[in-house]
Amino acid sequence: MPIYAFKKSPHYKGNFTVNLLPEGLAYKQLVIEQNNRHEADGFVSWKAFTKKA
Repeated sequence: MPIYAFKKSPHYKGNFTVNLLPEGLAYKQLVIEQNNRHEADGFVSWKAFTKKA
């Protein structure tokens, strides 16, 4: 069920770019919601990651 909800999310649609930087992970995404398109971006410091898979 969570995968289905994720695929219905507007954040699942649009282009997604990830940049790996020495300071952390930077991302930019095109969010598509009905007739509205906008970009969302963010940054996650490497310190925020506590485990690897």
